[in-house]
Parts: sequence; C-alpha cells; structure tokens
Amino acid sequence: MKKTASAFLIAMSALMLASCGDINSAEDEAAAQSSSVEQTTADDASDVTDESSDEDESSQTESDDDTEIVRGIDLSNSDETNVIKVGLKGEFSSSTYIVDLCNINVLHTDLVGRFGSPIEIASDSFTKGTIVFEYDPDNMKNVPAENLILLHYNEENDFYDTVESVLREDDNTVAASITEAGVYMLADAYEWYSVWGLDVSEYSAHDNTYVDSDYGFTITVPQEVSLKYVSSYLEDDEEGQCQTLLESYSGSLQIGIEYLSRPTYSSAEEFVNAIAGGITNNGYTVQTGTLVGSGSDTGYYFYVDFSDSVDYNQYSLNCVYQINETEYINIWYGFTDEEYYAEAISSLKSFCFN
Repeated sequence: MKKTASAFLIAMSALMLASCGDINSAEDEAAAQSSSVEQTTADDASDVTDESSDEDESSQTESDDDTEIVRGIDLSNSDETNVIKVGLKGEFSSSTYIVDLCNINVLHTDLVGRFGSPIEIASDSFTKGTIVFEYDPDNMKNVPAENLILLHYNEENDFYDTVESVLREDDNTVAASITEAGVYMLADAYEWYSVWGLDVSEYSAHDNTYVDSDYGFTITVPQEVSLKYVSSYLEDDEEGQCQTLLESYSGSLQIGIEYLSRPTYSSAEEFVNAIAGGITNNGYTVQTGTLVGSGSDTGYYFYVDFSDSVDYNQYSLNCVYQINETEYINIWYGFTDEEYYAEAISSLKSFCFN
C-alpha cells in the first residue's frame, strides 16, 4: 500500500503551482526603470572589483580611504556559482556586511529568472555605494550576458525593482550605484520580463537546455520556464532514494526533474504502471504511453486531468526514463491550461542520455 501511495504523491506534486505576484506591480516597476538609481561609471565598477578581489567569503575590510568602506563576498562555493563574487564600496557604517541568501531565503531563491546567488547587504546606516557583481563567463546557464539586469527587493511594495546598471563584458561584471541596503541579485531580463507579459524584444531568447553531468542527460525545457538548478541532497524515502535536480515554474507552467532509486521495480514501464494504478484507484482517469527521446531513449509517461478535484483546470504529465534496473529520471510537468501539453511533450521528446 505504501508503494502506490508514495507513487501517487509524484503526480499530485504538480498541483503545487506558485503565483508570481501582481502584474500591475510589474508594469509599474518597468515604467519606473528609467528613473531608477543613477548609472554607475565603468571606472567605479573597476575600482570596486580591484579592491575586493582578494577578499574571501567572510572578508569584510575597510579601505585606506577614510570616507569609503569596502565590503566583498566570495560566492565561488555558493550553491549556485554563476555569480562568483560581489563587491561593495561606499559610505555606510563599519558594521555593514554581505550575506549569501541562496537556498536560505525561499522567496529570493525561487525568483523567476534569477541568475546566480541573491545577496543581502545588512547595514544599520547606508548612504550610498557602488555594487559590482562578477559573473562566471563559463557558467552562464545559456543566458547571454547582455540579458543580465540587477534587481533590488522593495520590502514596502513586496516586489523587485530594476536598478539601472552597467555591463562590462571585458571583465565580466554588472555594476550599479545604490542608495540603500537590502537584497540584490542579477536576473535574466528575458525570463523576468516575459513572465509579466512585458516587451522583451531588446533581449535575446536563448537555448533553455538543462544539462545534468551527475546522471548524464540533457533536456530542453520551454522558454517560459526559469532554468534553475536545484541539485538537492540525495535523500532516503519510503521506496528507495530521491534527489531533486530541477524545480521551477513560470506562471501556470511548472516543471520538476528528479533522480529516483526504486529497487522494487525492474523497469520504467512497471514503475509507471504502478503509479497509474494508484491514481486510477483514487478515481482519476489516467492515460499512459511511451515517448522516444532525441537519443532514442524510451520514456514511459502518464497524463492525468485533476480538474474534478480542484477549482481550476489542473493537469499533470510525468515521464520516466530508465538509467539501469533500479534507477530512473522522472520528469514532471504541471499546468493549468491544456495548451501547454504540446510544449511539455516536445520537451520530453528532447530528452537524451549523454
């Protein structure tokens, strides 16, 4: 009984779609972008990068200048290393410090389009400063550098304001003048503005391919989905072991990718049939079938319409690809509009073991 109950939870997890906020706030934020913080000069950005370059993760040092203080944080060992360093120079209290919030604060970590770790500047007195994010050009998640924007969390409005910034591709930095402490992060403008239905014509669409080096596979997900690598720890569960590799949403579309060890099953087909049987026993109609990925790998899927059990249309599409006799990759899509079905199927067909 535990087997079918546990398997049933995999499909039901697609019901946990999150909302992204108020569209009116997004439009207000975009309209205010042109009047945001004064643009930082390239020379200022270079100064901050140079002065904080030798600092480690816990290093918070003062500069020789009596009126300016330098702070820096090394993010090369963060949970996400797309941004490898953040430097700060300006007029603020000597107790000011910078904290990595990745996988610590859920709100900021799960932001659609986020690029690298979100950071928080904690200060009891902040007048002004220059902040510089240094990104890793070899770890861009397929995001073009020209798409990078700087966001600041506005606590009063519970939203993210775009901060006017300067991109310097010659030294892989994004810099800006700021006048307040708080939470800052880089984001992919194409994904961030797309989710609010705003004009993204000046930004580049990009290949949204998820590459997993640990389990040796790739899959292309819809452009609407923010490509965020979760890579949680391998954990024991009722039927074996599991590990979340990616979990992300964009409006009414959600995707999850997980590794599963299931010793009680001998094939992906048997595994999927057990899940489908459990869902059927709970009164839902389940469609099952096979998909052939781009590398000729066969996936076994099940598709469920949960509309009768919720107040809105809700669909779940899961597909299981087999690594060996006991290990599997499970990919699931949850969506509130059936028009996403074709996109989800196309994504699953792009799956390929390397």
